[in-house]
Amino acid sequence: MKNIIYTLLLLIALGASHLLADDSMPLDKCGTFATHKITDELQDNWHSPMQTYAISPKNRFRVHYDTTGFDAVDVADRDHNGIPDYVDSVCAVFDYVYEVEVVQMGFPRPKTNYYEPNGVLYDVYLDEEVYDDNAVYGYTIPVGNLGHSYIVLDNNYSPTDSISQNGKKYQAYYTNGIAAVKVTAAHEYHHAIQFDYGMCRGSSIPEMCAVGLELLVYPEIADFHQYQNSLLSDFTRYNFGSSLSSDGYAYGTFFYNIAERYGVDALKDFWSLVKLDGERSGYRALEKLFLQYNSTLADEYYYYLQCLYHCGNNAIDGQYWAFAKSLKMPVPTISSSKPYMFSDNLAPYAMTYFRYLNNDGLVWTTADTLELIFCNADAKEMINRELHGGYSTAQCTALTSEEPIDADAVEVFPNYWLKTYSPSANMLLLQYAFVGGNVMRVASAYPAPFDRSKHTELFFPISDDVQLGQKLLLTIYDGRQTQIASADLIATTDNGHRVAKYVPLSLPIGVYTYTIMRGGTDTVGKFVIK
Repeated sequence: MKNIIYTLLLLIALGASHLLADDSMPLDKCGTFATHKITDELQDNWHSPMQTYAISPKNRFRVHYDTTGFDAVDVADRDHNGIPDYVDSVCAVFDYVYEVEVVQMGFPRPKTNYYEPNGVLYDVYLDEEVYDDNAVYGYTIPVGNLGHSYIVLDNNYSPTDSISQNGKKYQAYYTNGIAAVKVTAAHEYHHAIQFDYGMCRGSSIPEMCAVGLELLVYPEIADFHQYQNSLLSDFTRYNFGSSLSSDGYAYGTFFYNIAERYGVDALKDFWSLVKLDGERSGYRALEKLFLQYNSTLADEYYYYLQCLYHCGNNAIDGQYWAFAKSLKMPVPTISSSKPYMFSDNLAPYAMTYFRYLNNDGLVWTTADTLELIFCNADAKEMINRELHGGYSTAQCTALTSEEPIDADAVEVFPNYWLKTYSPSANMLLLQYAFVGGNVMRVASAYPAPFDRSKHTELFFPISDDVQLGQKLLLTIYDGRQTQIASADLIATTDNGHRVAKYVPLSLPIGVYTYTIMRGGTDTVGKFVIK
């Protein structure tokens, strides 16, 4: 079992209705693999004619659109060139995407209209892609069996467009306007490039690579946050080894990592390996790719797990992803029972994230937090799943104890032991232990612990010599002693005792240290949220 251990010793001393736009329900990204079946047979599925079209400035794209009717674009034409401004923007964006993906990166130019053998212009259509309960950013349709295709985009990506899901209204698009045009053009044009190589099995890997290209072409646009944050909120929600498009969106940053670590040529090498593979196994191509770069898929995924962990407040400047701080912290499964045994059976390349909180009433003098991430990095079973649909799982087990369980147990905290086990040699483990150290007990913050399902306010006791109404500065630190929140509070009372009240709306489950400053004097303590 590959294992990485980070132990940080952190000693504290005294001194009306609206549209929802979030990542709790990631929206459909791409309809390429939902709108049709990719086959090696001739497909006569060309788009129906639209009212007119415009040619891009670089003479590379023909953008079709309507000016009236259901699919009509906004006809505003501020530069009076006879072409709606939105269409002008789409043309310019696709010219730029071509420049980056084909000219700079060196991917092959996608084949254009099947029915114009000598055609130069690649066809793009602007349709209304928002319906009552669904919306897609766009899709790429193959025509024939020789890599020809065309692309369809939404006709406006309006922030007022909405869809209904589970009785709630959501914005149709996480990203709107021209920013949505940009990431969709980068995404769909890469699907057109992929068709030239021949598609690999399933739709997960093509979507991973297309989302990775969004990041490479337009790193300033954060549309991928909706899928990445959804993965970080639950590591079991998506499976790296599946054939589902939604899983591909969530793991787009894996292909981004490939380009960042080995250059864009590695992405081209990957698709060349897919083309050469008789069974078109994307995961087998990944195995072969990393061997060419003196690595393995397991090693690369091990690094990827570290990238996922170091997001949000876990981010480290200069390490892993430059955009890590803009993402959410990963959310683990929580337990505070003692002792504790955790066990799970993981599918190929499935992962699970567990956090143990040692908050048994001795939070003032004992260690705080132990975190474990397991991943079953069995590439052979994942390839078997991709090609034949069957696979075996692998077990992982963690047992905590106040005594050494056996010779292989590790003392992660003083007088606190951990034993991890898996019968599989492919199991990866990341392990992080955060020791809060000793804190002089001034008074207990309460309720202890703070339970989100029961409580709304957290109370910090303060000295009786603090005047009511006096301003206080609350600063909150996580287990790594990273400041994560601060607030100006007012001294008040609760049941006759002087307190400062705080509503911890954004704090995830965990153990925290806090300071309250008044006139240069600090009160230091801890509290627990479960």
